[in-house]
Amino acid sequence: MTGAEVLLRKGREEGREEGREEGREEAVRDLLLQLGRLRLGEPDAAATARIAELRGAERMKLLCERVLAVETWEDLLAGEYPGPD
Repeated sequence: MTGAEVLLRKGREEGREEGREEGREEAVRDLLLQLGRLRLGEPDAAATARIAELRGAERMKLLCERVLAVETWEDLLAGEYPGPD
């Protein structure tokens, strides 16, 4: 296998992993919105925008748990900033 083929294979593997992570984030984000709607009602535009900016499936899983302990979307997202885990 040539060096170019190794680099190409590595690039493909990295791209697949990035795609899987994006898929996990999207699934957890959808779950967060679903649970939040059930408990807190429909989110306003600001909350929806903040949730869309969140990154990191593990961080969003923690917010899914936190839904049970808060009364508002604002409380849920207090102190949350987009970014990696």
